[in-house]
Amino acid sequence: MLNKHQIITRYKEKQYRNKFLVKVKNLCRYETNKLIKLGLIKVQICEVCELKAQVHHQDYLNPFDIKWFCRFHHDEYHRLTKDNI
Repeated sequence: MLNKHQIITRYKEKQYRNKFLVKVKNLCRYETNKLIKLGLIKVQICEVCELKAQVHHQDYLNPFDIKWFCRFHHDEYHRLTKDNI
């Protein structure tokens, strides 16, 4: 059984880890949007149904590694793959 100090320590570690992941995600999104504005990445349609799409990052360390899904298929992809980092 964990004591109070151990619980607080684990909570703070989890918060720090989540904070770091959020920073990495935000930086990748920023870089991707910048690449789109510069014309280095072309906005595409959904890979499944060919509707207006949004970006899905496979790897947040590589802003070029993206898939294009509409909102419905993007949510479905996350439900099916459990890729909710």
